[in-house]
Amino acid sequence: GEHFLAYVSRDWEGATTAAARAGIRVVNMRFGVVLTTAGGALAKMLPAFRLGLGGRVGSGNQYLSWIALDDALNAIAHLLATSRLAGPVNLTAPSPVTNREFVRTLAQVLGRPAVVTVP
Repeated sequence: GEHFLAYVSRDWEGATTAAARAGIRVVNMRFGVVLTTAGGALAKMLPAFRLGLGGRVGSGNQYLSWIALDDALNAIAHLLATSRLAGPVNLTAPSPVTNREFVRTLAQVLGRPAVVTVP
């Protein structure tokens, strides 16, 4: 991409080039949003959703690549234990969802409406 995070990611991963050239196995883990009720983005959303005040952001068409905390931890353990894996690895669920789909699913799981739209 040609935006700020793309440049940051390129530079960040580029900083590992010397290690890889020296024969050190490098794994660049690219995380989606890690979801857990214990903290982070989901924990911040839950209070509003539980009150029936959750809703989509803007059009809701923005995509969200996500991964459950347990899946992220298992993936990290697998990467540590599997020496043939190297380079960039995306740690996300198989398919991203739109903000609209995520909000709809979260509201359904909680049994609450999701009618508020955040501009």
